[in-house]
Amino acid sequence: MRRNSRNYQKSQIFGLSIGRKGQAWSIDLIIGLLVFVLIIVIFYSLIGGEKESKARELTNKGDVVAERIFEEGLIDPVSNEFHEDVFFDLAAEDYEDLRERLGVAGDFCLFLETNEYNSTVKFIVDEFGIVWTGIGSSEIEFADGSPCGSTWTP
Repeated sequence: MRRNSRNYQKSQIFGLSIGRKGQAWSIDLIIGLLVFVLIIVIFYSLIGGEKESKARELTNKGDVVAERIFEEGLIDPVSNEFHEDVFFDLAAEDYEDLRERLGVAGDFCLFLETNEYNSTVKFIVDEFGIVWTGIGSSEIEFADGSPCGSTWTP
């Protein structure tokens, strides 16, 4: 007796006789799982890559700002000495003019901090007793809420 029914045909794979219905179901399941796993991998790689590239982009921009400010002579490349007079000249300059002259596209804030475990921002006092928080945009604030580039007299 021969079965010629369309719904039930057998084929031979690797010497095993497999019915078409069972084979189709398992291939559909495997394809579905592969697509599902592929979507998850793509989703997480896009999300994870975006965070890493954003951090890398900000680091690169920070390096450019630091390099251009140090080219102004803020730090002596031989002795690593900090030049306060250059700092005060840069701090006294209009922020928008300084940003344009340095060729910086975004906002920046240059400040000094201690090299201790709990680093804190070091304020610089000029010859007139005016305290400077840093050089840069007043839109950027320190943890205590004081804006970058602000001054006060104690």
